[in-house]
Amino acid sequence: MITQITSGRRMVVLLAVAGAAFLTSVIHSGAQTITPQLDDLILGFHATGGQGQAIDLEVDLGNISNFYDAAVGSTLPLPALSLQDLSDAYGASWSTRTNLFWGAIATTGRANGTSDGHAPVGTLWATDPDGQPAWQQGSIFAQKTASAALEAVFTPGSAGSLYGATATSNSSVAADITASSPGSWSAEDLKTLGTSFSYFNPTVDNVVSNAVNVSELYELQPGSGAGTDLGELVLGPSGLSFIAVPEPSAGLLAAIGLGLIVVLRHRRS
Repeated sequence: MITQITSGRRMVVLLAVAGAAFLTSVIHSGAQTITPQLDDLILGFHATGGQGQAIDLEVDLGNISNFYDAAVGSTLPLPALSLQDLSDAYGASWSTRTNLFWGAIATTGRANGTSDGHAPVGTLWATDPDGQPAWQQGSIFAQKTASAALEAVFTPGSAGSLYGATATSNSSVAADITASSPGSWSAEDLKTLGTSFSYFNPTVDNVVSNAVNVSELYELQPGSGAGTDLGELVLGPSGLSFIAVPEPSAGLLAAIGLGLIVVLRHRRS
């Protein structure tokens, strides 16, 4: 709900979104199987102890073009992630746990670039916990090698892959994957000690330990130099959202994650 109030030279815009209301539409499923494709952004959760340590919650967030084509400064709710799925897998207190981690990855694969011509073959996308150095682009050989580990999470052929997994009852694009299975988020993300997916040093994962967690989403086309920052994934008790660059202040990001945004603007005289 958006309420706009104008008084003199002050315009107050109050955007109040709470709990499930922040997720404008909940994606339900009926024992469907999931068929993610190359170029889809995959979200993964894994726990290193406690409830759910044997489960990886994996979610297909849709084609990566939704993120590199997002309007500047826009906020995109991501209802594919169900809060009930998080509670079912990791407990009602999932948002305050210090041993629960999350991240997101995508790849064009090793044969073709994106169908819209935006990114060449071997392009990777990955989250990076806010405040960490930007991911660096690598050679096409190095990024194709990394792609193999990413592909195992969501393409056919790997035991434990998201592809063909049975969807949860809360989201048609999310599944609980056995963490010990080859092809699971845990198996591929943690395959090589000290790096994610045998490429990202140290990790694409952010810890779920604060009210609001922010990770940058980078695009890495083969080459050199820092990757392109597309925006931020914001995870909070009210759900997951994406904010395209340029991002708002830290305070506003926190408000988005908590489901309440208040913006004040003053017109010039």
